[in-house]
Amino acid sequence: MRVVFISLLISVVILLPELAQYFDFRFDGGALLRIPYTAFSYMAVFFHEIGHTVAWSLYGYLAMPAFDFAHGGGVTIVDNTFSLPLSLFSFAVLVGGGARLWISGERMLALPLFYVVAFAVIALMAGDSRIFCYYMGHGAEVLVACFCLLRGFTNSIEEGHKELERYLNLVFGFVTLGRNALLYYGLAYSDVARVAYAMQKNGEIQGDFSQLASLMAVPMPIVALWAFSVMVALFAATVFLSVKINRDLS
Repeated sequence: MRVVFISLLISVVILLPELAQYFDFRFDGGALLRIPYTAFSYMAVFFHEIGHTVAWSLYGYLAMPAFDFAHGGGVTIVDNTFSLPLSLFSFAVLVGGGARLWISGERMLALPLFYVVAFAVIALMAGDSRIFCYYMGHGAEVLVACFCLLRGFTNSIEEGHKELERYLNLVFGFVTLGRNALLYYGLAYSDVARVAYAMQKNGEIQGDFSQLASLMAVPMPIVALWAFSVMVALFAATVFLSVKINRDLS
């Protein structure tokens, strides 16, 4: 438990520049803390774009993730030509991979794959698969963050630099969830944050939540609160699973 609390404290410190920006208070030393924050952010961007890529592939559209060095962050390039073999192959890989991991006892790795497949099927049945594709950027960030937290909470890291890896997993998980929570807060309650979000990449490309608001025909705050509720549910499931695993091991 000591490692968890220390990691949470480190994560809050790393997030202080962002907290100061969102809640409008002065914080000196933010430039220094931007270094670890930027490193963790680009790790999250990597998983963000992978999430989009997997989502589009599940629906049969070839996609390619990339970092956006012109405007910052990342971008996923999508070929709008539908391919049924690609869709079937992508679903088969996730379901087959998840089943194999589950049978071999690696259930922590299998659960995120099953979650993605279930969410993809639900979105498809709901009538617009693009909702899933645009959400799964941030969805992938949250899933990977929860997986890292699960590893840290259960101390399930193999031999090696065990303590250091546990700290890194926990800090990355907390910082990533914190980044997303602040984004959701801004989009839900701040006009300034919504304008800044709309102007990302010089306004040339709409952000994921702008796309989602348009597709779902609801205001941006509703989309942000919905995404926040999904994140809270996944975090709660992570804590519940961690407690269960620790009890089984004790």
